[in-house]
Amino acid sequence: MRGELPNDRMGQIHSKFPCALEALGKIYPRWAAWFLGSEARTKPVLRGLWDGWHLLCEANLALEESEACWIWHSELRNPPNQTCAKLFCLYYLDDVALRLEASSWHMLTAFREHLHFKLGKAEGRKPLLARTIAALQRKAPRSPVLGSLRSLNSNAAWQKCSAYRDRWCHNRRPAIAGLGPILTLGRLDIAPGVRGFGFGTTQPVDFTIEELRPMFRDAYIALLGVYLKVMRLMSPRKSSLRAVRSMLVGIKSGRRLGV
Repeated sequence: MRGELPNDRMGQIHSKFPCALEALGKIYPRWAAWFLGSEARTKPVLRGLWDGWHLLCEANLALEESEACWIWHSELRNPPNQTCAKLFCLYYLDDVALRLEASSWHMLTAFREHLHFKLGKAEGRKPLLARTIAALQRKAPRSPVLGSLRSLNSNAAWQKCSAYRDRWCHNRRPAIAGLGPILTLGRLDIAPGVRGFGFGTTQPVDFTIEELRPMFRDAYIALLGVYLKVMRLMSPRKSSLRAVRSMLVGIKSGRRLGV
């Protein structure tokens, strides 16, 4: 859909979302990006970090596509169709929710393995981020990443994004305004000692598309900032990346890598 939009509108979309891949290039040489999603045999910690970064880049693309669909169907399509705009925008925003959560999981796991600390026993369904913060506070209370993790954990957009993903994956998909009837399944007392199930439309709307768009954008930006902090800490002298460079498959010794 992005190819259908005028260049100026695409420029507006790009300006809304900091590009994860460009941010990586500012920290590490260009050849580092080759490992995003590659099958190179890297150390487990670095491998996990790159897997998470790859998911973050994919979330970036999905965010841009969601905005492109919104603009195309609500403004540029002839005639405009608000239902299609919401439907296609939500399709990509759902993808963002899944990829952001998975990206944070890979990043937190790699960070924990890098510093060699274990999580405490899970308290109910306490999120991995909160458990990591608690464990890191015990292991390294002066870690420069601790403040960033706390900031992410308290970020309103990140909290809502995580709640959206958890509700969808563990319970039901959140109800979105303007996207069809909202059905609920409830227990009914038919007769003494007999119960049945009935359907209704009394479930309140959970979100509107207008609320979700900035929410997912801010959650992505918040995770991107933490990711960059963690990457700087884990490879302060780029030594890990230099070790990885030699593992590139199919790269000849004399080939220019663009460092």
